[in-house]
Amino acid sequence: MHDVEVVKGQGRALTAAECDKLAEVPPEIERFANLRNLNTRAAYENDLQEFRCFVGIELPEEFRTITRAPVIAWRTDLERRLCAAATIQRKLTAVSSLFAYLCEQNAVLHNPVDGVKRPKSQRREGTTPALSDEQARALLSAPQGEAALPKKSKQTLPVVRRGV
Repeated sequence: MHDVEVVKGQGRALTAAECDKLAEVPPEIERFANLRNLNTRAAYENDLQEFRCFVGIELPEEFRTITRAPVIAWRTDLERRLCAAATIQRKLTAVSSLFAYLCEQNAVLHNPVDGVKRPKSQRREGTTPALSDEQARALLSAPQGEAALPKKSKQTLPVVRRGV
């Protein structure tokens, strides 16, 4: 029987060989394992596959050679194809998210998506409606505190007795 070096983890113990094998997984692939929402994972994988095809990336490690210019060219292509603003935002977010992760893992020095202008969303969901100047003045001039409460009438209501 030969000695097997074991690294203790929270679950079962991994052998040193298993740890080495995990260390060989490129961070470009490892990133998806950390996304818990399956819909987000699928959308991001599709978006990244589209980006890979656009810039000609064949191996995950080639993400490390990307600069801002291909990202801008891809965004321009998405706009030319009349993709919705929200779609373009999500696609750029998928690529930016990957590069942010690669930066954390010291696989790249910077995120080439940083500084790339994204289209403004046309959705109003989640936005706070603004008050007009007139509405704001009305709120500020409205009575406050006790003055805002209606006055109680001193008039009493007649007592109605039934069955008398």
